[in-house]
Amino acid sequence: MNEPLPRAKLWATTMHGHGDDEVVTAHATSHARVVGGPRRREQREEFERLTLDPGASFAVGAGNRARAEEPDEYRTCFERDRDR
Repeated sequence: MNEPLPRAKLWATTMHGHGDDEVVTAHATSHARVVGGPRRREQREEFERLTLDPGASFAVGAGNRARAEEPDEYRTCFERDRDR
C-alpha cells in the first residue's frame, strides 16, 4: 500500500480540532466564538424586523389557528410548527 502524502498526514493531525475544552474549532486560525446565551423569542423577532427585507417571510405570527396557543418564551411560531 502507498504511504500517505505529507499533505494528507498534516491534514490528519487536525482531526482533533483546535482550542480548549470550552470551544473546539476545525482550524487553528478560526475566529469563531460563542457569546451570550439563548435569545428570547421577542428579541429574535425584533432582530428579524431590523435585518430582513420587508418582503421576507418572518417567523412571527401563527396565522389562523383552530386552537389558540400561548406564545413560547424562546421558540417562534414557525419553530413550534416545524417541530410538530
